[in-house]
Amino acid sequence: MTTIATPNTLVSLATKKSSEIIRHEFTKDELIMMKDTITHNLEVLRKKQQELKNIKQEFKGEMKPLYAENELLLENVIRGFADTEKMVLLVPDYENKIMELYDEDTGLKVGERRMLMSEFQLEMNFPK
Repeated sequence: MTTIATPNTLVSLATKKSSEIIRHEFTKDELIMMKDTITHNLEVLRKKQQELKNIKQEFKGEMKPLYAENELLLENVIRGFADTEKMVLLVPDYENKIMELYDEDTGLKVGERRMLMSEFQLEMNFPK
């Protein structure tokens, strides 16, 4: 039942105002527009998801070295030292039976260790 009336007539006939739920049947054109909008939204969502995935990978790539560096630094803090391999000059101290270690580049003493048995004997370089 479809009834069309002018607003003035309706106001004079109505007894009160109320908010009610009214069903609206969509036309074919409205349904087509909604389907087109859904398709468009899915395309945009797909692109956005790919962008988000790329951004996440980029951030993970930037974060990974920071995690690795923190892991190493934390280990060094806990231990209180770090072992590094470098070329050193060995200077024997026969009185104390130790071998002193000097940095090859700076000449600073970087450590010492007990002499090995093979280091107790002096090497003699005879001319050939």
